[in-house]
Amino acid sequence: MYKTEDDHLHNESRSIGISQQSKEVICELFKMKIKPIRILEILEEKGLPAPKKQQLSSYLISLRKKYYGASTISLGELEAWCQRNSLIPDDDDKPWVLKYQTEYEDEINKDDDNKNKFRFFVTTRRLLFNASISYKVHVDAIYKLIWQEFPCFIIGTTDMIRQFHPFGFAVCSNEKQNDFEFIFSYLRDGLLNLNLQMNEQELILIADGAEAISNAFLKVFGTDHNVVMCWFHMRKNVEKNLYLVEDKALHGGIMNDIETLQLSTNKNIFDIATRLFLKNGRMKTNFFDIFQMNG
Repeated sequence: MYKTEDDHLHNESRSIGISQQSKEVICELFKMKIKPIRILEILEEKGLPAPKKQQLSSYLISLRKKYYGASTISLGELEAWCQRNSLIPDDDDKPWVLKYQTEYEDEINKDDDNKNKFRFFVTTRRLLFNASISYKVHVDAIYKLIWQEFPCFIIGTTDMIRQFHPFGFAVCSNEKQNDFEFIFSYLRDGLLNLNLQMNEQELILIADGAEAISNAFLKVFGTDHNVVMCWFHMRKNVEKNLYLVEDKALHGGIMNDIETLQLSTNKNIFDIATRLFLKNGRMKTNFFDIFQMNG
């Protein structure tokens, strides 16, 4: 117990929350995309009262909402945004919504999963021009690029020095064949709207082997096109299944043979070389089936 003889005047001032001066500094640092830990360090360096981590986190959330809008968006808001941004701009580098589709729960077939669905494709005039002069098409869902917890679908091509050139990006609520059909078909339509077109007779799809992608591509552009599995995914799958060849001394030679196959200059050479490779006695294991499935 503590006893004092002083008068209790109730005139003590106690600071609550983040001071106005600290808020102004935090706001400027937020616009500069400075990370929270560094923000706290800068406040201390400036001799300003630093908030607790939870206080800072809450304030940063309010700043994100103020400058970038709500962190989540309804299907109706998304549809309205797509409508507002669907006009083709004159600027070659200004993005617009090439095509979009929305389906509300009460509009969806009962055999489906009864959830709101959406698809939209964003591009620019310059990016679409890339598609008009390309014959190799790469497409995949990228989980390192997320919007509203949905992965972005990136479609584009590569040049002779393996640089990627996008045609645009899409976000879809699913990763089914219909979603990839949407991307391929409206990419074609977008080119036609600009009086451009793809060299569809020479088109080649390069993807990760997902049936949803390859089936959609063949349905939109025709079944007489080549579908090539991405070399990175192919090599990764082969390495994962090399254990099926019990003699580890053969692993290096098998990988060298497969890497040589990958350098084939045309399909005829590749087919002949593959048949010779598969006749090799080293392949008489379950690895044979795995290789054919991924090849």
